[in-house]
Amino acid sequence: MATLGTRRVMDLEIELPPAGGWEGRLHLDSGAPPAAGDAVLTVGDLPLKCRVLANRGGLDAPEYPAVVVAGGYGWRAPQPAALFRSSGAGGVRLSTVLLALAAAAGETVTLPPELKLGPSYGWDAGTTGRAVLADLVSRGAIPLWRADTLTGSTMFTPWPTRPAADALGVVGDRALAFGRRYVLASSNVAAWLPGATVQGARIERLIIRERDSETTMEVRES
Repeated sequence: MATLGTRRVMDLEIELPPAGGWEGRLHLDSGAPPAAGDAVLTVGDLPLKCRVLANRGGLDAPEYPAVVVAGGYGWRAPQPAALFRSSGAGGVRLSTVLLALAAAAGETVTLPPELKLGPSYGWDAGTTGRAVLADLVSRGAIPLWRADTLTGSTMFTPWPTRPAADALGVVGDRALAFGRRYVLASSNVAAWLPGATVQGARIERLIIRERDSETTMEVRES
């Protein structure tokens, strides 16, 4: 049974991609919609540090409030002001740019190895954080970005390699032409995060669904 904080979740769908932010949609079993802000969504043995999004949920049915949660959502917001940095002593540091970007986005970052971006770097007001991150990827300054499920911090490394998950769920239907497998799991959800393997294939994307306290997962290869 999944929970959002201390509240019971009736059903949910979450997608954890190989890179970028993630998003989930769910219904609570009763009560008013939760306030927007930081929260922890727990599915089986997997805690997901997330943000309850404002004006994205509501009452699809009066007794089941709908909620949308996300990881790394702050990067979608437009930067409130332009930024320009220049340095004549070897170039603008990547860490300087990422810390300024994260502060404006309301996100935390686990900094990657330091490097120099050149004599100047900046962006215009209204540019989204993820557009700047995409530019840094295109320059080779970072390989990717993703929202860590445990800490909520933005990481600039691929999902870590994990052990084979085969013994911790039942693989049912398969659509191998599309690189997809469908898994029935009990409480063992964390074992199926991207970076794990199933039947010898590395999992790159995980979609978790829960309904009537039954958790199913769709795992996709690269």
